[in-house]
Amino acid sequence: MPSANRHAGHYRPDIDGLRAIAILSVLAFHAFPAALPGGFVGVDVFFVISGFLITGLLLDDLAVGRFSLVDFYARRIRRIFPALIVVLAACLGYGWFALRAEVYALLGEHTAWGAGFASNLLQWSEVGYFNPAGIRKPLLHLWSLGIEEQYYLVWPLLLWLAWRLPRGPQIAIGLVLATSLVLCLYLSRGNAVAAFYSPYSRFWELAAGAMLAIRAHRMAGTVAPRAIPLANAASLAGLTLIVAATVYIRQNPPYPDWRALLPVASSALLVASGPGGFVNRALLSRKWMVGIGLVSYPLYLWHWPIFVFQNFAHDGDVSWPQRLAGLALAFVLAIATFFFIEKPIRFGMPARRSAPVLFAAMLAIGLCGAAIAHFDGFPAHFRGPAAPYGAYRFDYHADARSPQCWLPPGSRADAYAPECIDPDNGQHLPLVLLWGDSHAGRLYPGLRKIADGRFRIAQFTRSSCAPNFWTFHPRRKVAVCAEGNIHVMRVVQELHPDVVVLFAYWSGWKPRAMDRILLPTVHALRQNGARRVIVVGPAPAWRWPLPNILFRMAREQDRAPPMRMSQSMETDRARIDADMRAAIERQGEAEYVSAMDAFCDARGCLTRTGQDASTLTTWDYGHLTTHGAEYLARRLPLPPATAPAAATPDAAPATMR
Repeated sequence: MPSANRHAGHYRPDIDGLRAIAILSVLAFHAFPAALPGGFVGVDVFFVISGFLITGLLLDDLAVGRFSLVDFYARRIRRIFPALIVVLAACLGYGWFALRAEVYALLGEHTAWGAGFASNLLQWSEVGYFNPAGIRKPLLHLWSLGIEEQYYLVWPLLLWLAWRLPRGPQIAIGLVLATSLVLCLYLSRGNAVAAFYSPYSRFWELAAGAMLAIRAHRMAGTVAPRAIPLANAASLAGLTLIVAATVYIRQNPPYPDWRALLPVASSALLVASGPGGFVNRALLSRKWMVGIGLVSYPLYLWHWPIFVFQNFAHDGDVSWPQRLAGLALAFVLAIATFFFIEKPIRFGMPARRSAPVLFAAMLAIGLCGAAIAHFDGFPAHFRGPAAPYGAYRFDYHADARSPQCWLPPGSRADAYAPECIDPDNGQHLPLVLLWGDSHAGRLYPGLRKIADGRFRIAQFTRSSCAPNFWTFHPRRKVAVCAEGNIHVMRVVQELHPDVVVLFAYWSGWKPRAMDRILLPTVHALRQNGARRVIVVGPAPAWRWPLPNILFRMAREQDRAPPMRMSQSMETDRARIDADMRAAIERQGEAEYVSAMDAFCDARGCLTRTGQDASTLTTWDYGHLTTHGAEYLARRLPLPPATAPAAATPDAAPATMR
């Protein structure tokens, strides 16, 4: 995104104004996504601007015979490194005090990749069911900087080679644009993550700007008779299209796809219309727009870490006045960075001296981040009551038979391993079949803790797939979840389990869905051989990862966090629990166990089952730890019939029907 705003020796203030539109769109989307749902296309605008300006500078150098890769990269270092070094260092400094070790280690890893301008590749590799959401990654936004700099590893050399051939630059950029665009459209149909993060599927956006620069270079000094009316029309069309893109484009279906042509085309129209276009001179060249554009790069760097750290400070519940305060802080830091860091280094220090120093500083920041990641965020540095929560880590795969019996999304319907069904070994123990999503996968360790000598377990759990039977129809085209659930129903027909336990996150379930989906599933289970069915209702869920909440509370209050809490909780759990209980009782074919009753009472919901931090009930927003799973499993009416679990001093028995 950062680039010098000069082309053929002439400064264009309207380009800085276009940068202002791009950064304001991104800020509005990140601060208030419902208000400007397509504001993320501002990044596409930045790509076009960058391709235009940088290619223009390269063409100027080639035209006078002073092209040098060393000089080009020295200029890039002086332009990009100062602000980025400051932001990375500030994030690491703040994270040392405010983040748990596990989260700080992730920040260290992202710092190392960000310093190496490969953040997009890291984000691409991290996409997965249990990877942290973007709102918990302070350096997520560096993916776009990675794509841009990867482009400039290739394009200057390619342009230099093409310069020697007749129409070489036009042919080269045409091939880059066409190939990259085709790849983007292809990937968007089957691999949206690759389409988003791959540099090859994004190069066409920078190439569009480069094509404008090549056109402008060829036409330098010529003025067509109808240039002004065409420029006015192009600028008006460009502004109209860019507004339409920010208002009407959504993240779903996944972006980018053919819709990315809209912000790219609108940016190209505004750039091509020149400083004389109506919108360019009447709006984009205004001093306040130019001023915002001048600080757009540091503003982009600062705003996202501020928003993320606000979420950590407020457990994901940031009010709109707090978000406005975050925006104001981002502007203050961006202006300070521009005047006190960027300008003195870019214009006050010799290039031969500043570039090596900046390169060494960036290398040091990257190595520092790598060390933080390597040493797991230095968990020993915490002190006081917050220490055990700051150092808390949980391996959710270790005892949950993942991925053999807890399948990742997209796995084959019959991908379950043979060991997912405990062998009988001649003991004739009752068989309990566990069916559900990732939350059921994390209930398995609790069942295993109490199963020994009582019953066998068959585990059929799959991430993102609630247990339901509603798509089981021979002529209906079914998705992966439905195919997997059909397979489980066939297993039930074959095994005739003594008990089937249904458990899931149950997110967003309403009475109509329960009547149309859950109850027919229960009925089908009974018809296909399940002797008993137990439906376990929704467990408590938190708006922010529970360990983060407890660490913040312990750090701020300098005392151990409470055993029970009602703050920072999702509010739909009690409603779903009540509706599900009513539906199951009305049908009368299954037993209902309220996980909410098991974990919660009038004082709030359990945060841990013992006094120590190692007994937390969940390591994220709601998936059960082994302690939490055992706590719930002991409250299920499983064979052989036993007396209810002894109540602990701070425990309430589950409600069973």
